[in-house]
Amino acid sequence: MLITYGKFRMLDLGDLTWNKEKDLVCPVNKIGPVDLYVVSHHGLAQSGSPQLLHAISAEGRADE
Repeated sequence: MLITYGKFRMLDLGDLTWNKEKDLVCPVNKIGPVDLYVVSHHGLAQSGSPQLLHAISAEGRADE
């Protein structure tokens, strides 16, 4: 879920796994940069792909 409030953008992908996250940003970045990324799966290796993290360029991260 991408939430926008004015210029603020927050991304929370719930329990999406890395392969589905990658589909959102490769080959075309469908999300763009965000201000806050809510870390999926409490930061476990099954999510938070390098491709996603690079594509969203988050200013901050928060754990669920």
